[in-house]
Amino acid sequence: MKMNILLCILTFCTFVVSCTNKPKQEEAPQAPINNTVGINDTLGLSLHPEFPVYSTKQKQVTFVLHNNSGTDIGFGGYYSYTYEDEKGIWRDVPMQLVVFDEEIILWQGNKYYYNAELFRHTPGRYRFFLTVRRYSKEYTLMAEFQLQNNVVELFKRHPYNQLNDNLLPPEEEAVYPPIYNVIDQMPEFPGGMDKLLQFINDNMKYPTKAQTEGIQGRVAVQFIVDENGYIIEPNIVKSVEPSLDKEALRIIKTLPQWKPGTLKGKAVKVKYTVPVTFRLDKIKEEIPQTSQSTTQILRPVPSNIPTGKKVNPDSLSMKTEYAYYPLSTTKVKILVTNHSRQKYTCGNEYSLTFYNSSKRQWETLPTNLAFEDIGWVLLPQYPSHQQTIKLYTSEVTNRSGKYRIYKTFYRDTKKEVAYAEFEILPEDGAERMLKIVDEYLDKYRNKEDAVSQNFSTWGLRGDTLDMTWSVNSPYMRRLFKERVLSYSATVVNNGKETTIKTLDKMTYTDTLNVTMKTEKPVYPVGTKLVKVTLTNNNENELSIGTDYYIVRKEKDRWVFLHGNPIWHLVEIRMQQNDSYTFHAALYPLLNNNLPGTYRVIKHVDFINSPSWTMAAEFRIE
Repeated sequence: MKMNILLCILTFCTFVVSCTNKPKQEEAPQAPINNTVGINDTLGLSLHPEFPVYSTKQKQVTFVLHNNSGTDIGFGGYYSYTYEDEKGIWRDVPMQLVVFDEEIILWQGNKYYYNAELFRHTPGRYRFFLTVRRYSKEYTLMAEFQLQNNVVELFKRHPYNQLNDNLLPPEEEAVYPPIYNVIDQMPEFPGGMDKLLQFINDNMKYPTKAQTEGIQGRVAVQFIVDENGYIIEPNIVKSVEPSLDKEALRIIKTLPQWKPGTLKGKAVKVKYTVPVTFRLDKIKEEIPQTSQSTTQILRPVPSNIPTGKKVNPDSLSMKTEYAYYPLSTTKVKILVTNHSRQKYTCGNEYSLTFYNSSKRQWETLPTNLAFEDIGWVLLPQYPSHQQTIKLYTSEVTNRSGKYRIYKTFYRDTKKEVAYAEFEILPEDGAERMLKIVDEYLDKYRNKEDAVSQNFSTWGLRGDTLDMTWSVNSPYMRRLFKERVLSYSATVVNNGKETTIKTLDKMTYTDTLNVTMKTEKPVYPVGTKLVKVTLTNNNENELSIGTDYYIVRKEKDRWVFLHGNPIWHLVEIRMQQNDSYTFHAALYPLLNNNLPGTYRVIKHVDFINSPSWTMAAEFRIE
């Protein structure tokens, strides 16, 4: 599966809504000093603004995150800013952003457009910070940009149509006392956000009808906190269902007095938005039944197969991460990719079905109705999305056979449906998987095939296909999955990936009258052997072995290729004017040797002298 992935995650946050009567923003001079400096380009990770200069009237700033680190990375919805004040001191930008711990995965070789709210609109220099995770290590990435008042000048520098879409219209003069969205000190519920959420949960009366019908979701209620801290003018800005909307409004109307928001030390009216979440999986309700009461635990229920036009697979495809799964499977990941030039959107909702071969029909299976309030936007330039689907085996035991996961997508106002199909194997299904591997290796064992050449041992451990490879890399795992078998219970080298080693020594092509070069400066893709000649024109005797290494340049580092031969413990001594020629193996099938710059590396030394490293450079085109 390839994933360029645009995940536009609508996380829990205090919504910042534009207002026509918004006065000129000023920052509190007491903003804390923050001299944090991040990295904008490291280990193949880079972050930069879409444009270096934005208008002060922008609602958002877009940043582009590139991942060429050699592996997938993760990051969340939290970010931060700093700004440079008039004295050149960097300070925190106060933000009213609260997010859930949602994880966005960016696959190797792809980029992500990160849209971040602006919380300060004063001209000057700014720094944007985003923390990403590569393996188990975190990196703080930073991107600098500027805000300017002069929109005309901005368009002269960046005459892009995209800018026009993001610019706010001119604001009108305030007629009435303004209602603010972002100020120096935002209103505060007594005890803070945690106490607010606790108050909502403690005072919630889940409507009985919604419970019995399995209705849940997140209602967004907007209100004004006035100068005295009282809640006025509450209204629904995101609806779920009338009974849930009504209950959310009731809760908000019962909120106690807040600490009012202040601007330049003066209490002002502030617009605020709070989500009220209704979740059935946390509800245990006693429902009267005639003269008795029984305790009913609300469970996941089957959802209907969505109806609508089938999505053209050339426009949008949806597939499971693997084609086959063992009987013990409880989760399945789906991968969605937009191949068209149009925007698709979808939510977290899905339907799960099983094909009953005896009845020759698809049966719906239980799904969790407590979907997160998350929307996904799949744009042509950032088209992918992945989602984990839970199988409720406690409700319906897994059966061997075919399954489908259905999702609804929207293109403009058109509703379209796509599905991903997979198979759950019976108890002895792993033996069938092993047979597929055996047949492939028998067929390609003596042929030019990377997968078969990479195999050392293989067998079964329960329902797990256990293998040992010479090289366990993302590239080789992808080849195995595409050419041989797409089975989720596959473990290679005990789950340990082959370590990527980099060359950290200085190398020389011509030094101390010793030279090393390849027969040709350029070789075609697929080259297996490169002829190398080492010449000693120094009066001292040169000592070498038969060992050598191949490295490939990746950005600013040299990475060792896999599959080097086993060296013989042989010492070769070279007198003045002697030459030594050998053939260096590139192992193109194991290394996916794409066009680029390569070096043959060899350690040499004069007798009883320190060694050094020679290099013969060439290109593959």
